[in-house]
Amino acid sequence: MGRRGASQRRPPPPDDAFLGIDLGTTSSRAVIVVPKTQQTYDVLHTTGGSSNGRFTEGEFSSTIYPIDGNVPLYNGNIIAQGRVAMSAKLSFPSLVSKKFVMELYQEGYALVLSHLELLKDDGARQRAVEGIKELFKTISRCLDTQFSGEGDEFTIRAIGLSIPAHWTLDFEDLYRSIIIETFNGFQGEIKFLTEAEALGHYLFRDHHKLIIPAKRGPGKNSKGEKYEEQDHGRSVVLVLDFGGHNMNGCIMDIVSGSQEEYPGFYHLTKAKDAGGGSEQGSDLNSSLSYHSSFKSLSNPINSKWEHYVAEECIGMMMEEGVIRSRQDVKPEQRQLILDDFNAFKKDMPESSNKKFYVSCLLRDGSKAYLPEPLDHGEIIAAHKKAFESAFQVADSMIKEAAVLSNQAARIIVTGGSIKSRLTEEKLKELCQKHGIDENNLVCIAKRGVHGLNMRVAHGAAYAIAHQLSVKEFMNRGTAFGMQLRTFGTRTHRDRDQEPWNDQASLIFSQARPHNPVRFNSNGLCECKIICDPFFRDSKSDFLLYNKCYDVLDFGRLRLGRWTFYMNIIDTDQGTSLRLQGKGIDYVNPNRVLLKKTWVFDMYTNVGANAVHLGSPDKTPYEIFGEIWKDVRPDKQETSTTSVRNEQTREGSRRMPTRNNEKKGHGVCLGNALPPMELSTIRHLPRSYSHRPTGNVIEATPRLGQDDILEEHSTENRSADSASRFTSANLTAVNQAQRVEDIIKVEPVSDDDYP
Repeated sequence: MGRRGASQRRPPPPDDAFLGIDLGTTSSRAVIVVPKTQQTYDVLHTTGGSSNGRFTEGEFSSTIYPIDGNVPLYNGNIIAQGRVAMSAKLSFPSLVSKKFVMELYQEGYALVLSHLELLKDDGARQRAVEGIKELFKTISRCLDTQFSGEGDEFTIRAIGLSIPAHWTLDFEDLYRSIIIETFNGFQGEIKFLTEAEALGHYLFRDHHKLIIPAKRGPGKNSKGEKYEEQDHGRSVVLVLDFGGHNMNGCIMDIVSGSQEEYPGFYHLTKAKDAGGGSEQGSDLNSSLSYHSSFKSLSNPINSKWEHYVAEECIGMMMEEGVIRSRQDVKPEQRQLILDDFNAFKKDMPESSNKKFYVSCLLRDGSKAYLPEPLDHGEIIAAHKKAFESAFQVADSMIKEAAVLSNQAARIIVTGGSIKSRLTEEKLKELCQKHGIDENNLVCIAKRGVHGLNMRVAHGAAYAIAHQLSVKEFMNRGTAFGMQLRTFGTRTHRDRDQEPWNDQASLIFSQARPHNPVRFNSNGLCECKIICDPFFRDSKSDFLLYNKCYDVLDFGRLRLGRWTFYMNIIDTDQGTSLRLQGKGIDYVNPNRVLLKKTWVFDMYTNVGANAVHLGSPDKTPYEIFGEIWKDVRPDKQETSTTSVRNEQTREGSRRMPTRNNEKKGHGVCLGNALPPMELSTIRHLPRSYSHRPTGNVIEATPRLGQDDILEEHSTENRSADSASRFTSANLTAVNQAQRVEDIIKVEPVSDDDYP
């Protein structure tokens, strides 16, 4: 019996595994995560070749060779000397949209324009696609070879692909088709998340002690202001990844859990990226110079800061008579300059007088140095030029994080470019500018965190391996609220500069699912639904905007008295959000403007670690076009363009997040909308308020000054508005609002419920 039982025993089913892939500009990486065993495996390149010091051994070169018509189109980690080389990643924009390439070029992504010039004919573009496929076939083969032995029984259930924040749905379609073709037999899910989101998942899982600070205080901040001891139950963390070719960033809200509960997090704002870095592609004036510069590098990806410096050094060599013209520069000579400067720049602060001497290869093969060093000011100027767009985005995100956290945010910085002290000093300057203590700036490469090259691939795998279901997300204590932005008829400031209310009226939570919200719109009022994933059993009737992300942006609402009611529906097909709305005429309460119910599917966005509405493969207009047409004024534009190629992933894969550093308090989905003609609305009151009745929550217009634009906060916003409008403080506190604009009306009747 024992033997027969043993012979009938089936082998255990293979464990579920999840593959994360990071397509980099210079090299690509792949990681497998097996949640059951809590094991993580790096997929390593095993076919030989050399990284030439530009990326870690075992990674996969991202270099392809589609221009000359020769084979192979992908040569693994072996440099194909004498052939025009391109980055697989930077080829994607040219394969998707010429118009998009021009937009990226203007935003600081210099190499994409040169790639477009090289990929201008159909044959070259097709060969580029085939070259990219060969790269992923190599990853697939190495995966099969590395894990084909006994004891490695697992099945890949899903693949997570990290992508730049600016990639559109068309990029994802092309990328998905390549993965399906190159990973033979794969039939699981393919999920996309931004590189910044993947980095956030990696840090949260592997280094959460670095991003979740311990208790602090009492003490003083950078402005000398005292603060009491804080336990940081919720912490705002800005993650900035200064890679060699671009900068990625995202702001997260970290919620510390109990001893039995793993800390939670979600992204407060949409991920951002910018071109620029120590190894960003050179901005060259012609395809001819582009060809020659690419051929001159043993690593085919030129470097922006390094390129500017190398050009200065070559000019000095011409002045000294070492070479006659730039065409005389051999690949070995240029590479020598780049390697020397790459080592030099790591310990060169802006205030240093450290000198960089140019090394030259003489005709007899010997090595010598030019008598005069490169001017220090030229090096500083080259750095500023190379990082200009990256620092602009970093500045806006640090400012936003400071506002969201009352200047207590932690700024976590990773990436190869942070090794330069110039980059680190600039970030310290930006933190000081926005009132964030220098001690809150953490460069994790200096905190014992090693093996960072795989960090984004790890994060992509972690995100899909530990993905929450919608129901699990809701059960953590999720709540939704309605946030308003009101405009007076005499308000002449830019609509985008008008602040949103600091608080949102609770419309739904697990503990209190029945909370109709009423408010009145003068035809200029804007409204959106926001979500606090960790509201839990709070007794408050309001959600704080700095703990929430956007779920549904209505835009401007028609003139009338509005009531909204929301609930969550669970079915066998999934979870949906049902929103009921009713609007009645402001003058004639018997005239119903609208009475309708909208139902939106809900899904978990793996990158943001949060629930969103609709589908990840639909544009905002496809998801929200119906409700926009229903509730917005007839004269208002109802959408952004529905052309898929124009929809960025951050705009199309999820609702825009609550804050935008230029706007201060909110991002409105859709094109900027001009205000209505004053002649048509002069008789309308600016805003309304009423006392809540029963369980109805009042959505109270915010009265007060813009704390972000004025760069300081206004406390006690809920105080009686009349006390603010004295002759002394009217101009200072409410430059954009007049006393006669604030008009109270009686409460709305119960008949207004949908």
